[in-house]
Amino acid sequence: MVKYPAILLVLFLTPVAMAQPPESGGISNTDAFYRSPDSAVSSIPVDSYPRGFSAFAGRTFNYSSFSNYVDPGYDFYLGFGYNASPRLFLCLKILTGAITSVSAQTQPLAGKFAVGGGMLELIYRFAGEGRYRPLVSAGYGLTTILTSPLNSGLNSSASGYNGRVLNLQAGVDYYPSRFLSFAAAFDYQYRYYSDFVNDGDFQPVSRTTIDRVFGLNISCFVHFNLVP
Repeated sequence: MVKYPAILLVLFLTPVAMAQPPESGGISNTDAFYRSPDSAVSSIPVDSYPRGFSAFAGRTFNYSSFSNYVDPGYDFYLGFGYNASPRLFLCLKILTGAITSVSAQTQPLAGKFAVGGGMLELIYRFAGEGRYRPLVSAGYGLTTILTSPLNSGLNSSASGYNGRVLNLQAGVDYYPSRFLSFAAAFDYQYRYYSDFVNDGDFQPVSRTTIDRVFGLNISCFVHFNLVP
């Protein structure tokens, strides 16, 4: 008669024991990385997403109001920054590229312009439940467009405009690992030029030249995970 209560006791304790998490919390390193840093599970470390310094490079394919959104332009850029938290990334970005102008806004210059500049950018990553994390960003900096004498018709080595740029993006990050990520985002730039450049000499102009640029941004990030 004793063996039957013993069997019942074993059958009762077995599922209870199986339901208990292991000492590690039952969460693998991979699961911990792909869970949200805001998860209520306390055993998931906050630093499972990139922390510290990161470098990146990318390209933006865009269309400019200078070309009436007909001729495509592009930007190449390099950047370096710091992940202040699992969500916030502050960086410095340097870019170069080209656009085409057929607009009267850029007169007396026209044709193909070389684009150069740099900006300070803040990226905010939303919490995610997997390899993907939505993001938004805002940047502000300097921009210059220059065209050769063949395009400008001016007797100078290069002429163009110097000004400021406001950059807004919305997209998504993809994380193959905590050391590498890729991003794709819709890109909007509001560029306003207030100085005329003539052979390296900046001369104020009576009107501000405005350019609105729309495009698609693709970039690759390398995360060093080095925290000072």
